[in-house]
Amino acid sequence: HEGLLEGLSFAVFGLGNSTYELYNSQGKRTDKELEVKGGTRMYDLGLGDDDQSLEEDFEKWKGNLWQNVCEAAGLDFSEAREVKKQRRYVLHDYEKPPKTLTSHHFQVPAEVEQAGEHLVASERLIKANHKSYKMYDSKNPFLGRIVQMRELHGPSSDRSCLHVELELIKNTYLRYQPGDHVGIYAENNREVVEHLARRLGVDLDRVVKLGPAENSRASPMGPFTVRRALTSYADICARPRQSLLKDMSQFATDEDERARLAMLGDASNDATVAEYKKYIWEDFRNVVDVLDEFPSLQPPLDVFLETVPRLDPRFYSISSAMDVASDRVSITAVVVRVPKKGGEIKVHQGVATTWIADMHDRVGNVILPCFIRKSEFKLPKDPSCPIVMIGPGTGIAPFRGFLQWRSHHMKTKDLGPAVLFFGCRRSDTDYLYKDELEQAVQEGYLTKLITAFSRETEEKVYVQHRLEEHAVMIYEQYIAKGGHIYVCGDATYMARDVHKCVRNVIAKCEGLDEDAAEQRIQELRKSHRYQEDIWHSS
Repeated sequence: HEGLLEGLSFAVFGLGNSTYELYNSQGKRTDKELEVKGGTRMYDLGLGDDDQSLEEDFEKWKGNLWQNVCEAAGLDFSEAREVKKQRRYVLHDYEKPPKTLTSHHFQVPAEVEQAGEHLVASERLIKANHKSYKMYDSKNPFLGRIVQMRELHGPSSDRSCLHVELELIKNTYLRYQPGDHVGIYAENNREVVEHLARRLGVDLDRVVKLGPAENSRASPMGPFTVRRALTSYADICARPRQSLLKDMSQFATDEDERARLAMLGDASNDATVAEYKKYIWEDFRNVVDVLDEFPSLQPPLDVFLETVPRLDPRFYSISSAMDVASDRVSITAVVVRVPKKGGEIKVHQGVATTWIADMHDRVGNVILPCFIRKSEFKLPKDPSCPIVMIGPGTGIAPFRGFLQWRSHHMKTKDLGPAVLFFGCRRSDTDYLYKDELEQAVQEGYLTKLITAFSRETEEKVYVQHRLEEHAVMIYEQYIAKGGHIYVCGDATYMARDVHKCVRNVIAKCEGLDEDAAEQRIQELRKSHRYQEDIWHSS
């Protein structure tokens, strides 16, 4: 269809993450196809990298955008003026508190919320939420009771990794397959919330509502207590974006502080971006730390709630199979606690994992707002296909579900061979599900288990090294026989190294050069024979 888009002027800004193998491929493909079909590129392709900052990349890219747009449209261009940002929300108080309040996307009686019993597994809450016909999703979460929580690391480990099981009910929207994810709505740490409230000078028990401002189509939020807003809706522990610092700067009464905040919020030049990265990213400061270190900064509550991003659900690869326990879903998660430089609170804590870990003494009597998210990371439709699973650390999670499925069906289905590459630091501290994996080999639903313990040898050995050692076996017994390869875990290093290793294996065994071997991997991806469930650890 050459010439189909003749007369169309276009500019493309792609969104991607450079830790992934096919970085910004959609943006690049769109830019190319628009030109091939006759469009005229009026501005160079921009690539946003979420591994660094999409916002900064976009600010730099759009520098001369409007001048080019005006030229393409035959309009005169004049320098942009500073435009006052339009408010999206207005804060409303209640003379008489309502009888029900919003809590985690569902309504609860005001007395339950104010007593702090919103997640107590009471008959009243469970009866209202648990319905066999109800559609559960991100907007209508299910209240899953924690029925088991156990530590997976050994006593000598200086870290913590939890196995957590949530109780389900019979409901179509709560059915899952191995490889799917569970989304959990977590809460910010109580100590951090109370510290922030003191700093903002707000009453945590005040009941408010965020309604749309004039000419705004924003969806109303609330009514809720300020405590609930700061606990469940505002992502107060995330690193603030530059635009947030810029917007907040006007509320600093000290001129030097206002100027420094404005500088840190300037994404238009390399010097200020570098200063921002050092101050926020390298030293791991969040918005609470910024408020601590800029004493004259006093944003109104409604501005703060509007400016700070929403607290999104945290997603975890499901580490179970419904075939084994139809009323359970399990997750495997490392509890994140690391020191940081900024602010008065000197430890950065993972919002969801530390929140869940702190509930260890409430197992059986606490409920988590959650929902199931479907994934394409699935076992082959033909169970006789060979499978290669590569999952160091918590990357083992979906493969535990795969193995449970194979265990359940091994007597009724013709299962192909399965090999698992698992890695961790030491065999006596963080070898997750060791007994289960060894049992899987003994009973035959896992053909081979290959481990890598990085801290037990003079030179660190990872799963990608083990993959290289067994390259011929992987190719001959799995890839050449139509096998599927699954990779789960770190995107920054592990997944890239595994990709290169598989490419080298194919190149060597099929006599191909690097480009041809890469093309083979892309063919495997398209046919769902090379699948990844990977993430970037910040």
